[in-house]
Amino acid sequence: MKKLADVLEITDDHYAKVMLYRHYKCSGCGSCNKAMHPGSIVKAENLVNAKVKDKVTVIVSKKFNLMEFIIMYILPSIMFFAGLILGSFFVPMGAPDFIGIVLAVMFLAAAIALYMKTKHLYFPVFTIRIVKILTV
Repeated sequence: MKKLADVLEITDDHYAKVMLYRHYKCSGCGSCNKAMHPGSIVKAENLVNAKVKDKVTVIVSKKFNLMEFIIMYILPSIMFFAGLILGSFFVPMGAPDFIGIVLAVMFLAAAIALYMKTKHLYFPVFTIRIVKILTV
C-alpha cells in the first residue's frame, strides 16, 4: 500500500524515521494495523536519499509470518478433522453421526478462541520503503 509520509530524521545512510499520513482512500474505519495508523512514526528504508522535512511516498508491505499462518489456517483445520476422527472413535456403531460433527465444530471453536486470545502475541511484520520524494 502506498502512503504519504514526512521524513523526521535520517538514522543512517539507508534508513530514516518517517511519520505516516492517512492514505487518500482511507475512510478511518480502523481496520488497518495499529502500528501503521496515521501519525505512526516508523523506520523506513531510504532508497531515494530523502532529507529531513521532505514529504515522501512510502510503500508498506506485509511480510509473511509463519506463526500467524499456522494459528490462523493450519490449526483450525487440524482441530476440525481431529474432532471428526475422535468423534468417529468414541461414537458406538449405530449412533447418530452428528456427534462427530458436533465435536469437530467444538474443536474448531476452540481453535478460533485460541487465535482470538493469542493474536496480540505475534504482530504482523511490515517493511516500509521510501520510493519517491514529493516535495523538498
